Amino acid sequence: MKKEIKLKKFTSFPLKFDLKMKITTLFMIVFLFQLQAKESYAQKTKISIKLENVSFENVLNEIESLTEFKFLFNYDEFDYEKTVSIHAKKERISSILKWLFKDSNMSFKVIDKQIVLSRNQNSTLKIEPTDHSSVRQEFTVNGTVSDSNGQPLPGANVLEKGTTNGTQTDFDGKFLLTVQNSNSILIVSYLGFETKEIPVQGRSQIKIQLEEDSANLDEVVIVGYGSVAKKDLTGAVTVVKNITNRAVTNTEEALQGNAAGVTVTSAGGDPTGVPRVRIRGVGSTSDESPLWIVDGVPYYGGPLNPFDIETLTVLKDASSTAIYGVRAAGGVIVVTTKKGKSGDLVFDFNSFTGTQSVWNKPKALNAAQHAEFQNLADDNSGTPRESLLDGNLNPENLISKTNWVNEIFRSGLIQNYDLGIRGGTDKYRFASSIGFNKKEGTLLNTEASRISFRINSDLKVNDKLKIGENISYTRTKGNSAFTGTQDADGEAAYIGVISQAIKAPTHISIYDENGGYTNMPDAAGFGFTIHPVATLNRIDVENIQEDLFGNIYLDYTILDGLNFKSSFGVNFKKGSFKEFSPRVPEVARNQTSANSLQVANSTQTDLSLENTITYNTKISDKHDLKFLGGYTLQSFSRKATSILGKNFPNEADNLRELVNATEFDKPLSITDENSLVSYFGRLNYSFNDKYLLTASIRRDGTSRLSSENRWGTFPSAAFAWKLSEENFLKDSKTFNSVKLRTSWGRIGNISSLSSYPTDVPLAVTRSVLNTSSFVNGFAEDGISNPDIKWETSEQANIGLDMSLLDRKINFTVDYFIKDTKDLILRLPVSSLVGVQNEPFVNAGNVRNKGVELTLSYQKNEGDFTYNISGNISKIKNELVSLGNGITEIGDLTQVGTHFPIQSTIGQPLFSFYLIETDGIFQSDAEATAYTAQPNAVAGDLKFKDNNNDGVISDLDSRYKGSAFPDFTYALNGNFNYKNFDLSLFFQGVTGSKAYNGFKLTTVYPAQSSVAYANLSADAIDTWHPGNTGSSNFRLSRTDPNDNIRKSDFWLEDTSYLRLKNITIGYTFSKIKSIDRLRIYTTGQNVFTITDYSGLDPEVANRGIDGGQYPVSRVFTLGLNLSF
Repeated sequence: MKKEIKLKKFTSFPLKFDLKMKITTLFMIVFLFQLQAKESYAQKTKISIKLENVSFENVLNEIESLTEFKFLFNYDEFDYEKTVSIHAKKERISSILKWLFKDSNMSFKVIDKQIVLSRNQNSTLKIEPTDHSSVRQEFTVNGTVSDSNGQPLPGANVLEKGTTNGTQTDFDGKFLLTVQNSNSILIVSYLGFETKEIPVQGRSQIKIQLEEDSANLDEVVIVGYGSVAKKDLTGAVTVVKNITNRAVTNTEEALQGNAAGVTVTSAGGDPTGVPRVRIRGVGSTSDESPLWIVDGVPYYGGPLNPFDIETLTVLKDASSTAIYGVRAAGGVIVVTTKKGKSGDLVFDFNSFTGTQSVWNKPKALNAAQHAEFQNLADDNSGTPRESLLDGNLNPENLISKTNWVNEIFRSGLIQNYDLGIRGGTDKYRFASSIGFNKKEGTLLNTEASRISFRINSDLKVNDKLKIGENISYTRTKGNSAFTGTQDADGEAAYIGVISQAIKAPTHISIYDENGGYTNMPDAAGFGFTIHPVATLNRIDVENIQEDLFGNIYLDYTILDGLNFKSSFGVNFKKGSFKEFSPRVPEVARNQTSANSLQVANSTQTDLSLENTITYNTKISDKHDLKFLGGYTLQSFSRKATSILGKNFPNEADNLRELVNATEFDKPLSITDENSLVSYFGRLNYSFNDKYLLTASIRRDGTSRLSSENRWGTFPSAAFAWKLSEENFLKDSKTFNSVKLRTSWGRIGNISSLSSYPTDVPLAVTRSVLNTSSFVNGFAEDGISNPDIKWETSEQANIGLDMSLLDRKINFTVDYFIKDTKDLILRLPVSSLVGVQNEPFVNAGNVRNKGVELTLSYQKNEGDFTYNISGNISKIKNELVSLGNGITEIGDLTQVGTHFPIQSTIGQPLFSFYLIETDGIFQSDAEATAYTAQPNAVAGDLKFKDNNNDGVISDLDSRYKGSAFPDFTYALNGNFNYKNFDLSLFFQGVTGSKAYNGFKLTTVYPAQSSVAYANLSADAIDTWHPGNTGSSNFRLSRTDPNDNIRKSDFWLEDTSYLRLKNITIGYTFSKIKSIDRLRIYTTGQNVFTITDYSGLDPEVANRGIDGGQYPVSRVFTLGLNLSF
């Protein structure tokens, strides 16, 4: 039997990239190890090399870059950090290596294009690629090698001690090795990990776990304009790993619960929705969405395909984000996509499919209950009962025929397919992928799809110049249904399809005898609702978004340590929207004989040109310096047009085009442009690898502000102290690493400003000028403010990082204070001014302060290993001050007729401002005794007269907190037993609140917006003489006590704990021609523990719940395949 001799492959990548990069790199290596006994390439290849005072590592890297040679060696036997100088001109590789190792204890053997290094033992070790069939195979060992988290380590070296017999693990960390006898000892090594000696002891199956070597802990974290070893971080940074180990359809979803201080609010079951991400609280009324950086370039495109992502890094404190200036006020998420590797082509395939359904479906009263509780409302109000609800007169009206809630909801199919290919040579590398994702919404006729394509490559032109590109294309398409009570224009709308399904009468069928949609009763006894099923089935929306993202760059080494990089990026977004609104012939609330087609098209272009220069130097052995300087030019432009065509004679699908409309509204158009110019610099300094300093400064100039205020300067500084390198901890067996960090920085924010706040352009208006009709013309539709200036955010942070007990326990804690100053707000003006757009002013300060804690524990126990990690964060928000005559900040977020949100000094932004309640009157006598509510009776709400004026009014309102949670927490558990893996992910919040507008509009007839409509099943638990223990006030037709007014009765705690994800997988042992095959099943949102009575406790919309999509429960079956 012929054995392959496989030792350690030398590569510099594991020293410069994190574990995921190591895995990807080493996966490619298995295709390179075809050792053959040929030396022709070595005999004919001559190279020239000139290096001064560099490490062995750099010399071997240089030889690999100049030739096709690859080095293999045992990690523990080679001092690759030793410094040497070498000058050679057109020398054979053997001559160079003889000189290089002449004073060392190392020898080498050239085997075709492989160079094996080994330690001398009395005499030179020679490794010949001979046929070993004569060697007796006495014992065969199967095994796996993984890290302490159970992740496989591809390319790990497994050697039989005292021999040159060895192999390397495959992509799944598996190996097969025949040793001399059952008592042999295996030496297992992997770069960055401690080498282990494992006695075989007669075991044919061995599971080996390696621990990270603290002396070689060089996991690299991608930060702004570069990277840094994790051990040298000075800022608050979180790396999110392994996001594709479970079935996720968007990147934001993968972030939820995986980074302390990052709050991700789900968009519910809306297939077109995207979760909202907030980093370290709400500090502004401006948009505080984080800046996404993809492969070094700002990204404003469509949804990223998680399959394409290599690493996700969240930059949280100002010292980490300030280098990005004004764009980074909401934090930064740095994305590195997968790159190609040298070697044979590698194909990766990922697929999952499953179903999603509503986890908490609302319930409506049946027909008999509908009559019962509407009659109760009449009785409580002293109004006559509706005869149509009298079972004696109309018994057919009390027989349920349709459960409208069940009819509008469905189980939606989810499909996802991704295919990637990677490969390259020493000079050229590439990676490409294509993906398709489609999900049906849980409501009828709603869906979303995504097609993505990505390619990147880099070419090493010569030793100094490298060029490359990153190109991606994303196309999304989808349609959704209106489910709230406030439309996109901010107007009140009571036709949200979920609440309408509650209100629709259940005694009628969906279809009439002719197959058409049934008329909805317009008689007083049943209200007047839309036809929920017809409304959904008539949705005809084509909303296509296309995003093209491209980046070309060159990287040029001017001198040793001095590099110049130039990149040009393009984000091009094209939107195409068409919505046909057909006639509604059946009797219904939305009945109409008109039809229309709205067509809107938009284009958006973001261009960026960025040039940076970096210089790295080391002075003696104690001083490390890194300098970065750069210049950025960014421009933004947007154009949009819209037109409405009406009165289509024929509504056939193929005739729903503008050319067939007979009437048109006046077209609308928008043009928007702005630009940003920036200069920036950064210094990284390390003294004795103990004391670390990072300082940066950025100066941004924007076209949005006047020349006097155009430029903003944003500095930052951070310091870190590695206490574990001090003598009093250096030899500790308990503390492996301890690092104290502190930082401060300032960032600007102008995201809430329009492009022209200092000089508002003319707009098309309609006015009456000495005529009886409107005249179109141009006029100012806003007020300019040339004095508006930068909104700024200053953040101070102190943190501690620790690893204990052989790195089994890892702990990070951060405390921060974030002050937003010169808050940009709209200044309210009188309607007599005659403009719609109020002027922008700087008028307030906001403070966020909080604590973030992350803790993980990992333990290895034979075949069973596990890793448990958790994080928790607490953030307190407060509006500190207001100015410019503004005393509070109003908010137009609405549900029903209520506007419950307002902000004032001393309270959180977007607080609920409500009249307080004090229970329910249990008797008429109790109600009569409370003179502030003269119309109250038993069963009515009791309101607090906080100002003691004897009248209940808005003057009695008090601030009752906000939707933002007090605590956000998550718990992850990863367990591995042999080939099986199990992961559990719990996520939750405490202290969050929501205004339950769904209850407001579906339980109580006086606010249901439809007289005598059906009610939610929650109406059963309202107060009446036979149910006096209820916390819900009585039903009433007229509501003389105004129970349904804006009050804290509708405010509920939305704290929850959710099993966000459970995944069970099995990885097959190596199969011929297949490097990895794993199957898994995943459940998402499996269960939720909460006291919230609404549809779902994850309420977006600033905590206003108008009956939006509830979160879906998802079950999928998936496949990971590499070959």
